[in-house]
Amino acid sequence: MGKKLLSAGIVLIASLCAGGRAQAGTIAINLFPSSPLNIQNSPMTVDVIVSGLGDLNSPSVGAFDITLYYDAAVLSALTPTFGDGSGDVVDLTGCGAACQSVIFLPGSIEISEVSLATDAQLNAAQPSSFTLVQVPFNVLVPLPASAVVSLTPNYLVSGTGTELISPPASVPEPQTWLLGAAGLLALAFYRRRREA
Repeated sequence: MGKKLLSAGIVLIASLCAGGRAQAGTIAINLFPSSPLNIQNSPMTVDVIVSGLGDLNSPSVGAFDITLYYDAAVLSALTPTFGDGSGDVVDLTGCGAACQSVIFLPGSIEISEVSLATDAQLNAAQPSSFTLVQVPFNVLVPLPASAVVSLTPNYLVSGTGTELISPPASVPEPQTWLLGAAGLLALAFYRRRREA
């Protein structure tokens, strides 16, 4: 009986360790530089572009929240522009700053927007790929060869509230798995001693 319980515990732990998180379709959020990258004391703009949506059809973006991380020793963040400068296809109702949020922290910017438009309005206005936000930076020193700006999408949902991109999953560290396994082994040992 003890060997069966131990085997079942090992199989359970192995299956949990091997499990992954399903990806939501082919919808993606990416960073693209839209101005020169390596000129000291000059502005640099990075576009945050969503792609893989329906072309003037479902799915469309109803709300998003992203965090941009940057090297504060190399770049200084400036106020972002929602949309691509010619218009914002998430804020179709003209809600503006009441539906938008920008939080500056040392080395990061959290940017979010919620649309008050209906799903049908969003579907009719959004192409399959568009700029969510443009983020200007001031280049403080010549940029290194490695990337100094990265992106984490916290959420991206449609006008109906359907999750288009899942938030990053927290993955337990190996110590957590070892502690769980030790607990299972202790339970098996306790039960075996009790039966004896």
